[in-house]
Amino acid sequence: MNQRLPVGVLMLSAALMGCGQLQNSVQPPASTTQVAALAVTPTTLASFTASSAPTAQGWTASVTKSGSAGGELVTDGGQAAWKVDGVGGRAQWLFTLNATQKASAAANGWRMTSVIRMESGGYINDYYANGSRRFLPVLALTSGNLTISLEGGASNLVLATGTAATAYHTYVQEFDPATNQVTLTFDGVRVATWSGAGTTQNYVAWGDGSSGTDSVAYYRSVKFEIAAPSRLERDVFLGGRDSMPYYRIPSLNVLPSGTLIAAIQGMQGTSDPGAAGQLINITIKRSTDDGASWSAEQVIAANNSYDYSDPRLVVDDQSNTVFAFYTRFPDDCGQNANCNPPGIDDPRATALFYRKSNDEGQTWADPVNINVQVKDPTWRTLNSGPGNGIQLKNQTAAQGAHNGRLIFPAIVRDGNSVFYTVSIYSDNGGQTWQRGTLAPAPGATEGDLTELNDGRLLLSSRNDGSASVNRYHLMSSDGGITWTAISLGGVRVTRVDTSITNTNLNGTATVLLSAPLGDLNTAGFAANSRNNLGLWISIDQGATFPSFKHIAYGFAAYSAMIPLKNGNIGVLYETTPNSTTHFSSLSPTSLITP
Repeated sequence: MNQRLPVGVLMLSAALMGCGQLQNSVQPPASTTQVAALAVTPTTLASFTASSAPTAQGWTASVTKSGSAGGELVTDGGQAAWKVDGVGGRAQWLFTLNATQKASAAANGWRMTSVIRMESGGYINDYYANGSRRFLPVLALTSGNLTISLEGGASNLVLATGTAATAYHTYVQEFDPATNQVTLTFDGVRVATWSGAGTTQNYVAWGDGSSGTDSVAYYRSVKFEIAAPSRLERDVFLGGRDSMPYYRIPSLNVLPSGTLIAAIQGMQGTSDPGAAGQLINITIKRSTDDGASWSAEQVIAANNSYDYSDPRLVVDDQSNTVFAFYTRFPDDCGQNANCNPPGIDDPRATALFYRKSNDEGQTWADPVNINVQVKDPTWRTLNSGPGNGIQLKNQTAAQGAHNGRLIFPAIVRDGNSVFYTVSIYSDNGGQTWQRGTLAPAPGATEGDLTELNDGRLLLSSRNDGSASVNRYHLMSSDGGITWTAISLGGVRVTRVDTSITNTNLNGTATVLLSAPLGDLNTAGFAANSRNNLGLWISIDQGATFPSFKHIAYGFAAYSAMIPLKNGNIGVLYETTPNSTTHFSSLSPTSLITP
């Protein structure tokens, strides 16, 4: 799709001929690659509260400042705090686990929680090193911003600006033994999940760990405990670990049993699509435990002569069938190029395919080309577009009684090279497919739709036309056949693919829209970039989206979101420009609390 960010280089398994199947039916992948962490009753091993010196509470001082204790008990902001004075030397406190405690932390997980206020400087670092790996986050105040860098991970992420940069915040690090990774949150928002770095250090540490970097900070509390992780975070598609070096454009859906199906483009190079010789395939993974573990990959479409793009998963709850839609482009011609000829059968014309599975994604039937059913021969392209499809369940007689309809929005580039969105739907369980009418929104491209409680359909679409706004919001009252533009703009986000769903959060009907919030500044988030993933929240069935919940710092681009059968919200989203697609399972409580 136009304005997508680039990917990168290399790697290929066997290519295949024909319409995009590796064999007549794709067989089940190998067993799952991860196991979920076991539950464990939290056990505190070491803690500090601002009531006495750390050395009086079981911590060992590591202070290099001559003639100084490195800190003092003070009153700050009306509460007791331990002032860490790291000006002119290291001011740090340590706790060493015994062999039994160390083994328990490795097997069951651990959690480190700190409540801190930075006043000046840098290299405030609270971490655990187990003798082989350490997970070291480093805080600093830089140009009025509170930033964090992770050893072996991201660097210079902006966490807060203005007065918030020097306020108290809660930092939580959770080690997940299922993945040997740590997730760090800042006031409940995910900063990163990372693998740490090698070390010979063997202790829990907090304070200013550098003799060469001055800093002053105030601690209200620190706690280190044996604890299973409270949140589920998984990298699902990872370039270099999986068979392709780059992955982009996620789709996510759930079957009635709770089985999750994820789809994505596996990519060899930087083009998306349209560069000759750089394969783009469609790759599937599945999870049977709400996202805690994911299967090995299944490639369901790959061919050296074509690029396959924009997977979109549609689930028929009535037959327990999942359809994986995708678009075939010539290997040397992307969506925005005039080398795509109009037509249905031209071998260089785009084609809309699906493969379906009747066993929850374990095997996939032969590909089916539905161009003749749904593509107008005057159109240059018909593209499935990224995201999900839905099945209608709330339709009234006045709306056409279309319950059971399978439907998703697709992208059209018409004969005049103008983009539109159009619905593709089936009323017979996917045996045949039809198209609706073009939505009255020139420039509308990547979109997702959801069914509201009264049966209307709400479509949120990226705008790549001449209008200055970044999004269109459209409504249908006839089951998605025709559309009316209800707002220009909709929500304040950059031009990017988003995801939308209508669900129930703790008894309240809520429409959620996932999108990057943009850059953080003193006025809040500026909707100017692919950073800081958020969920926009509507409690009036999509009429307005007055608030958002920030859920992740750092890079965030395309996302796919679905309510899980365990009551959580699952979000699969791009966390690097090219290679990493991450899954978060979010509890309803975490989305409605400040």
